[in-house]
Amino acid sequence: MEEICGSKFWSSELTWNSNFPDLTSCFESTVLVWIPCGFLWLMAGYELFHAFGTTGCIICEDKTLDYLAYKLSPGIKSLTFGLALTLYWINKQRGIRSSGVMFSFWTLLMFCDFFEFQTVIRHFSKDQNSVHSLMRSMVVFISFPVIVLQFLLGFFSDPGISISTMESRRIIDDAALDLLHITSPELVASFPSRISFHWVTPLIWRGFKKPLEMTDLWDLSIENTSYATITCFNKYWLPAMDKCRSLNKELVVQKVGKGSEDNPGFKDKKETTRKRTASIVPSIFKANFCVILFGGVTRLANDSLAFFQPYFLRLLIEHKMSKEQDWIGYCYAVILFTIAMLQTFILGQHYHYMFQMGMRIRSALAAAIYQKSLVVSHAAREEFTVGEIVNLMSTDTQKIFDLFVYLHLIWSPPIQIIVALYLLWKVLGSSIFAGMGIMALFVPFNIVIADAVKILQAKRMDFKDERVKLMNEVLSGIKVLKLYAWEPSFERKIREIRYNEIDLLRITSYLNAFSVFLWYTAPFLISVITFTTY
Repeated sequence: MEEICGSKFWSSELTWNSNFPDLTSCFESTVLVWIPCGFLWLMAGYELFHAFGTTGCIICEDKTLDYLAYKLSPGIKSLTFGLALTLYWINKQRGIRSSGVMFSFWTLLMFCDFFEFQTVIRHFSKDQNSVHSLMRSMVVFISFPVIVLQFLLGFFSDPGISISTMESRRIIDDAALDLLHITSPELVASFPSRISFHWVTPLIWRGFKKPLEMTDLWDLSIENTSYATITCFNKYWLPAMDKCRSLNKELVVQKVGKGSEDNPGFKDKKETTRKRTASIVPSIFKANFCVILFGGVTRLANDSLAFFQPYFLRLLIEHKMSKEQDWIGYCYAVILFTIAMLQTFILGQHYHYMFQMGMRIRSALAAAIYQKSLVVSHAAREEFTVGEIVNLMSTDTQKIFDLFVYLHLIWSPPIQIIVALYLLWKVLGSSIFAGMGIMALFVPFNIVIADAVKILQAKRMDFKDERVKLMNEVLSGIKVLKLYAWEPSFERKIREIRYNEIDLLRITSYLNAFSVFLWYTAPFLISVITFTTY
């Protein structure tokens, strides 16, 4: 790196062991230029997909400017600014008011150019005799305020385009146009407003001042409507169903054509072939692949940042015990605050998108079950009661909702445990086995509680099916029930079933409360036992 700069790439004496830290000119002209520019070039593909889918005291003298690094930096920046301008134009044409990629690019560029800006200010009086250095200083003085202004403008969204323009450019189809009434503020909010959920503030203030009414709420965004969710789900579900039907027909043909040696046309009734059934899991994953991938990336980023906090906290404690420069401690404190803020933003967006995906899945499955109940044959209808169909649309879809909302907890906690045990082993040694023993003791309790809750849930579903079935019979024969004055007897039967459900709910609540108690008690006990052993 020093060969293309003609000077030192990194100097610890200049940057770390100094009362007035600074960066070398080579570092400012290479790393601090390549990071924001490389970020934009790497994310340009995602931005296009999103748009079309929906220094130091070594000052540059005349001879240093001949090196490759100082020739590449202006060219890289110019090409990157051209790419940014192109992406802005595409977003404007596609009706995208605010871009997270562009806001992140200007944030990174402002942070990286700040070091060069402060270097130029500190050494401006020394370089007035150099024409090239003077021109470089003037460019930095002009460009950095423009970058800061562009960063501040990212907090505001651009004005949108009209619905007629969106229709003429084929951005949304005719069916989606019918759903546009009261636009959700999330769709027109800027990127900082979305990651901080500031767009919800007016609704919260309105609810604080007066009770909310239906007119105070906005419509769902197009992708969250029932029309969009069932359309996207059927795109993958219907082909899977057709493929399953064709495979079952082939099995039936092969079965009928199979016979014994004495009678080739005879069909052995004892031989049975299990019919294949289509699974909804692949269709759900295909319909929500992008959101699931985004959730995995944000979960991994949040878990990674969680391990940086204790590391920098240890550095901050060691700094107080050492004779390092004071500004280093302030840097550690700022880094800890920044990590906490990033975790808040990342985890908030993770659950926001995962809950949105869960609601889309639940809406699509409920619509699919309802559509199937309208076209099912009379023979198949006898196999399912109305109560069972209602439970499928409410309770079972809710279970699938919970599964996909917390889908990434399948792999995230094991990784966290492994990394945490490794880091604790390096610090505490064999004392961590005492804490692991406490964790192992809690596992049987959780297993027993989970099994008991599962059994109670199954019993409660049976009572619920019976209650819904009885209610359906009451409503169907309400005339006969009124004629013979059977209301009290049926009321007693329904109340008895409901009381049984309430008893099961009460026991389930007690078990869940005990499980939560163990959940919050375990970290304290593990810490006490581990440090006592240490």
